Amino acid sequence: MRPPREPLPGFTAALELANEKPAAPQPYCAGSGPAYADYVTPPSAEVARQMCAPCPLMELCRASALHEKPAWGVHGGIAWVNGRQWHLRRTAEMAITDDLGELQVVELDDDLDEELEVSSATLLTP
Repeated sequence: MRPPREPLPGFTAALELANEKPAAPQPYCAGSGPAYADYVTPPSAEVARQMCAPCPLMELCRASALHEKPAWGVHGGIAWVNGRQWHLRRTAEMAITDDLGELQVVELDDDLDEELEVSSATLLTP
């Protein structure tokens, strides 16, 4: 995994100003509890956008997140997992037959580094 990048200077300055002056635009997520980073299944792209929509710093946060690629959490209206945008994960379906010859469709998600182990299965080819 690559080392993390620093946030964009404009976003860092906006956060510093928000910390120093209560009258400055405040990040919406600062007072919203753990919903932005504490989830088992990341929110969909639409839900992530809605979570951040009221934030006055959303555009700066989004630009910084696209630059920084955070490891986890909702940043700038994007859900991130392992430094990748969750809504862009690649999924594939694989049709297999089991030992009894019954067809099964298995969804693979390579962004989560899950591996499918199929013993004595026959892959169907078109």
